[in-house]
Amino acid sequence: MPPLARFLAVIAVAGLAAASFGAEPAPVEQAGPNLVKNPGFQEDAPPWQLPAGFEVVKDAGRAGGACLHFVRTDASTYRLASQSIECRPGRRYRFSAWVRTKGVAGGDSGATVCMEWSGAKGWIGGAYPVGRKGDNDWFRVEGVTAPLPPEATSMGVRLYLRKGMTGEAWFDDVEVSEFWGRPIEAYLAHPAYRGLIFDVEPRVPVRVRVELADLIEGHAWRPEGGYAGLSDLALVCRLVADGKPVAETRHEKLAARTLEMEVASAPLKAGPYEVEVVLRQGRRDIASQRLGGQVLPAGQRPRVYIDRYRRTMVDGKPFLPLGFYFGNLQEADMAKMAEAGFNCAMPYAFSGLALEKAAAALDMAQRHGVKVIYSVKDLYAGTKHFPAARAGGPLDADAAVAAIVERFRSHPNVLAWYLNDELPATMRGELEARYRLVRRLDPDHPTWAVLYQVDELPDYRHTCDVLGTDPYPLPDKPVTMAADWAMKTGRATGGACAFWQVPQAFDWANYHKTEEPAKHRPPTYEELRTMTYLALINGAKGLIYYSFYDLQRDRLGFDTRWKDVSRVGREVRDLTPAILAVAPLPAGLKVDGPRWAAMRQGPHLWVLVTNPEREAVAMRLTLPAGAGAVKTLAGREVAAKDGVVAEDFKPLACETYVIELR
Repeated sequence: MPPLARFLAVIAVAGLAAASFGAEPAPVEQAGPNLVKNPGFQEDAPPWQLPAGFEVVKDAGRAGGACLHFVRTDASTYRLASQSIECRPGRRYRFSAWVRTKGVAGGDSGATVCMEWSGAKGWIGGAYPVGRKGDNDWFRVEGVTAPLPPEATSMGVRLYLRKGMTGEAWFDDVEVSEFWGRPIEAYLAHPAYRGLIFDVEPRVPVRVRVELADLIEGHAWRPEGGYAGLSDLALVCRLVADGKPVAETRHEKLAARTLEMEVASAPLKAGPYEVEVVLRQGRRDIASQRLGGQVLPAGQRPRVYIDRYRRTMVDGKPFLPLGFYFGNLQEADMAKMAEAGFNCAMPYAFSGLALEKAAAALDMAQRHGVKVIYSVKDLYAGTKHFPAARAGGPLDADAAVAAIVERFRSHPNVLAWYLNDELPATMRGELEARYRLVRRLDPDHPTWAVLYQVDELPDYRHTCDVLGTDPYPLPDKPVTMAADWAMKTGRATGGACAFWQVPQAFDWANYHKTEEPAKHRPPTYEELRTMTYLALINGAKGLIYYSFYDLQRDRLGFDTRWKDVSRVGREVRDLTPAILAVAPLPAGLKVDGPRWAAMRQGPHLWVLVTNPEREAVAMRLTLPAGAGAVKTLAGREVAAKDGVVAEDFKPLACETYVIELR
């Protein structure tokens, strides 16, 4: 057992640790009444809009009554049943429908429900939970929207089969309601990683960010502050150790919905502590939330953790995760990874792999210097890939995860635990419980989750230690999607926590097999490099490309694709000392034109620059006072005139300037 795990085990035996790991969010989620008219189709069609193929049928619903039936025999047709819902910009909506399927087939996820919203210029966005195909008895599909944008003027709920699919589906008991979420959402801004305070470092206050819901108990937030009809409100934040409050601060006036509170950490001694945030009206507690933390004595640090600069620390040294998604791990593939400078792998197969085989794979990857992000992402009962049974009987999901974590938490080649691969925010309670379980069992490794739900990321704050998103724009969307998603991922925790991004390295033709292959293509070298630069410029502290097994089945051939991605990987490896540097930047540095970020490492300033646009752009790099020679990462000498470097950047051009500081 690692030293930190031993220390925490002693605390647990003393009865102090059980309630102190992870966030304990307020359990109440507020929602309004059902906004759907005729949700069970008992009144025939109105006000539903039913195109050809949809019909209301009697005696086929969940409870033996009416429901909506749909048949599609021609995969080229695409029709949706819909109903308009009153649109309120700024609000979120929870929606669901019960669905039954028969013979649903095709390349997408099947029969489902979605929400879409539009404005004066047409479609703006939507929320699209996955459905099911094949033959299925009644199952529930549900989703939650992001806050509707100000320009949204109309909204609707849709029932349908995804594009390119055929078969039959039945729909019943459709619901849409305003979703106000939890009254308060609190998270640690410092110390952001698991609330860890190292006793050897100078004490600074614990900082907590608190977000208040738009509506609380039916009372709306007022632009001038506070809630209409709710007076005498106060927000209280206190530190609790050994079951007793040791420090407290409070806000009597709620002038904004997002607040930051500080509480002195000096009274805390080694051991667990809690941050308790309470929204109070007079003597009545409206809502509360608890966040767990730990003060570690001198000499105690996790084997792997995230430091205050959002860097991954491995055995006390900064580490930049740089790798690929895999199915399983093969020795020849690990040799290729190591040769190209990649240092970690995320194998999907580990969720269902026998423990002895997983141990052998971990050992093998370690021999090649490739760390493993261990996936347990399939182990949620009722999800698509959950192995419902193994030898010996039905599988208990939590017990299976606990067995894996307890077996491998001491293995030196585990980098992190992969907890969630795009599971919906409607599973938030389960995801938070799983995070607390893994965090309690293994204090020595962080957890990672990857999502495409970029507008719902705040819902996932307490489901993992490290967030990630997976922008896959090509060929239909601009590469700037990599920057947009990285910025949203960083903002989800106010810039307090690390995030590891998942750049696209694959060809969508591997997944859209029913479409013309000519519609798709893999990223070019220039596109892959630009997306990589955009992720790093916007703060990513890890890059795990998707995916190695897609390169192996790429139409262009593995060798051709690997040449490109390994070339990018070697460049990131060369940039790693700068990416992990934490020295403050000198005054006067500025870049006009392309996108950029700068890092200072030793006597050098590194400036990463890229032009992700479709047209060339002029770049002006203003050097700080005292700057010396300027070279590119590749060694090209760059001339400066009057303290300015001026160069033209073609579309998808990337460059790193290394500036000598005197």
